[in-house]
Amino acid sequence: YAAARLQIAGYHKAGQDWAAAANLWEQVRDMKGATDDQRAEARAHLAEAYEKLGRHDDAEQVVNSVAAGGSDGPVIRFQRAKLRLRDAGAALSGVVDDLEAALAGPDPKAVPAAEARAVCEEAFQKAKAAGDFALAVRAATIFARVADGGAEHRLLADAHAGWAAAATGDEAKEHFRAAATACEAAGKGDPTPAGKGDWLRKAAGLYLKAGDRAKGLAVLGDLTTRLTEYPDDKAGQAWAEMGDAYVAAGDPGQARLAFQNAAARPGPAQDRARVRCAAL
Repeated sequence: YAAARLQIAGYHKAGQDWAAAANLWEQVRDMKGATDDQRAEARAHLAEAYEKLGRHDDAEQVVNSVAAGGSDGPVIRFQRAKLRLRDAGAALSGVVDDLEAALAGPDPKAVPAAEARAVCEEAFQKAKAAGDFALAVRAATIFARVADGGAEHRLLADAHAGWAAAATGDEAKEHFRAAATACEAAGKGDPTPAGKGDWLRKAAGLYLKAGDRAKGLAVLGDLTTRLTEYPDDKAGQAWAEMGDAYVAAGDPGQARLAFQNAAARPGPAQDRARVRCAAL
């Protein structure tokens, strides 16, 4: 009987009839003959249904009653994370803790992936806005478990770059390097030459900020020589950035060659590259 009620509730959910589904899940939740797993499933879905129906207090009561019993399942932890995100007074660290628990494991299918991505990114944005970059990195790492198309690299690059800007010394260099690595990964996954090249240019700049001039120049070298479909105006900027790096490295010969290549391409870097090349 409980299994039948859960199945019918699932049909109502698929049809977006949350009131009818909630009524059946309430029956199973309160049914003495239902198994513990069936009641837990009903409670987890009830939290979602109450949210959809605008019954936020009821949703929070369901979530908190389960949490107090110590039997939080992935769906309940995820619903609690959503509730805490809406509560301005709730600690973001608790949100991230719940998301980690909800999406643990190699294949977190209990929570819909699209919804999980949205909630993880919202947690990331709030942590970053609060200046808690360590928490933002955690949120981005959780996001990676449900991300598609390598979108997690964008969040990780953003989080580490913000952390680096707020830090000093070796700590800043460490996070500039982590941001650069994430940008390289994002570039590899970008399907367009323009997008790929932009990520690689950003990676090179971050490597230079990390004090790794050799790696920054290597990335720019690969970009300018191998990514033949990168737009000319942007390629000119990349060559100019390489020239600046060689100047900083004390290699005027290589800098002049880089500026010559930049000057040969139309775009915003052309005039400056001509002047720098003439000066060298």
